[in-house]
Amino acid sequence: MTKKDKVFIRQRASACCEYCLSQDQYSSSSFSIEHIIPLAKTGTNNLGNLAYSCQGCNNYKGIATDAIDPATGLIVHLYNPEQKVGQIIFNGLMIYAISPELRQSGGQRFNGCDLIEIMW
Repeated sequence: MTKKDKVFIRQRASACCEYCLSQDQYSSSSFSIEHIIPLAKTGTNNLGNLAYSCQGCNNYKGIATDAIDPATGLIVHLYNPEQKVGQIIFNGLMIYAISPELRQSGGQRFNGCDLIEIMW
């Protein structure tokens, strides 16, 4: 990946983690470019498979591509920030994740918070 690619990905993400929306300028740890679908699971280095990620979200996701939706018990794909599937509603007090992808992949980590209440 070239420096130009890294700059493009950061700008595309508005300098925010594409999973939890934390801003890199306020983070105590560095952000990285991570593979949405890991190379170990047939992912590629295409720009569409790369996301700007805080260290917490990158560690939380690891090489996972699927997880169990806590509302239904079904196995669903993890949230893909490039596909923008799902809906997040923030009412000033609470974040609501309105999709299986967001409930299980981002539901516990928005803006660096490990525990928030999610409504579904």
